[in-house]
Amino acid sequence: YDKLRHWKHIGVTNKLLQDIMSSRSWSPDDENNWTPEHVNFVDAFECSICKKIHQNMRNQKKEHLEHWANVDHYGCPKPLKFDELGQYGKVAPWSDFWSTQWERQKHAAEALKECIIRKLPYCGNYK
Repeated sequence: YDKLRHWKHIGVTNKLLQDIMSSRSWSPDDENNWTPEHVNFVDAFECSICKKIHQNMRNQKKEHLEHWANVDHYGCPKPLKFDELGQYGKVAPWSDFWSTQWERQKHAAEALKECIIRKLPYCGNYK
């Protein structure tokens, strides 16, 4: 753990990461850091996906490689949390906000994938 948090003492030294963080369009999603130009990280991520899609479309015309996401990019396990007795993952699903969000978005992603495979428009209404 101490090795992983070493950067807190010396700061981030990765130049690419510094550049990305200083030019990012989003900010932390809390009222203490909010500004009128604020873009929350979820909206910014969705925008970055659209930008990649459009870049891929332009690259196809120029015969460049496409950017493909795989499970390594988005395959996070369902979040679990500790209950009041310290038991990990023993919280009732309906009382765990992030697990509920994870499940909901998993189904939305499956619906979107099915629409893409069938070449149907995706309107966001899924069950």
